[in-house]
Amino acid sequence: MKLNIDNLVAIFKTSFASQMDPNEVESLIPNLIGNPGLGKTSISKQAAMLCAGNVVFSSLLATSSGTEDFGVAVPDLTNGTLELLTRGKLIGKVEGVTDETDLIVLLIDEVDKYPHDIQGALLTLIQDRHFDGIPVDPRLVFVAAMNPSGCGGSELIQPLHERMTEYQCDADAEAWIDYAIANGIDPSIIGFIHWQCVSNHRSASASRGSDLPVGSNVFSYFNPDDEVGARPSPRAWAKASVILNSPYMSDQLIKEGIEGTVGKAFAAQFLAFKRIYMSDPPPSLDDIIENPSTAVVPNDPATVFAVVAMIVQYVASKGDRARDKDAIKTFVVDAIVEYIERLHNEAHQIYAIKQCGKLNPLFLENKSDIINRYR
Repeated sequence: MKLNIDNLVAIFKTSFASQMDPNEVESLIPNLIGNPGLGKTSISKQAAMLCAGNVVFSSLLATSSGTEDFGVAVPDLTNGTLELLTRGKLIGKVEGVTDETDLIVLLIDEVDKYPHDIQGALLTLIQDRHFDGIPVDPRLVFVAAMNPSGCGGSELIQPLHERMTEYQCDADAEAWIDYAIANGIDPSIIGFIHWQCVSNHRSASASRGSDLPVGSNVFSYFNPDDEVGARPSPRAWAKASVILNSPYMSDQLIKEGIEGTVGKAFAAQFLAFKRIYMSDPPPSLDDIIENPSTAVVPNDPATVFAVVAMIVQYVASKGDRARDKDAIKTFVVDAIVEYIERLHNEAHQIYAIKQCGKLNPLFLENKSDIINRYR
């Protein structure tokens, strides 16, 4: 299954309805299985927040400095919060649960790494919906996540395994690009991932003629038998974006930082992309807004997509209602649309217009006569 918002919303809504129905004999507990750094937690949170009007999301991670710190969540009915209960002591609580809360989503991350006795406690919590005789809040639902077998740690006990529905998750480059545009990931990284993994111009094999591991994927690569340390993943590329835009680091430190985040071979591929495919300076936002009819339109698809990402990020950053003081101005929308219509590839035009409208509805309202052609 591709790990994206649409897929998870559908799975979660089905699962949560069964978990909250007292007449259901067997509740559906989704267990998302995917490589480290895939984004299981962040995408799960985004999807969960779309499942009800008022959602509180919390996650438990089965890692700590000592066995006694492993914990499970149980309800505290006296104050409406979830308390993290370990072997006889409380170590914290999840804030935000009120009478107005519609749904409490608890993600049990790396569930297979809990000791077996804690997994047994989780089984009671999930199956019988009580802990030490205290019933769980009827609004509480569960999601689990773990890495594939072979990544170390304890295995999932069979009774807990039988009460979960496993979804093998793969990276979805297109879904991540949407996320990356909306969250300010550097456009050159977005253009690189789009070029390598999405566009018709992607290389037939990422590893051919390079030092990349055979069968590798520049967006997300993991092999438990590979001794390579840093590897590319959605999480790693987001970290690389922060390093790339650091005002404090020299070019050499940025290079070494990216190598230490996604691996040397993958960093070399990305830096070569920046050097070769983005050698002609793309237009700035000022160029596009002030001179939409003459601003440079790059020829290579990778740079074009990086420019599209830059435009969409700008539109998403503006107010989405006319009364907002930072709302996008009509003349800016006019200029952006004029420039977008000069892009050589109609698919890039359509993508840019739709993404701008998706992330800022005011964009569509400003120039509906032109936008209608792209609906």
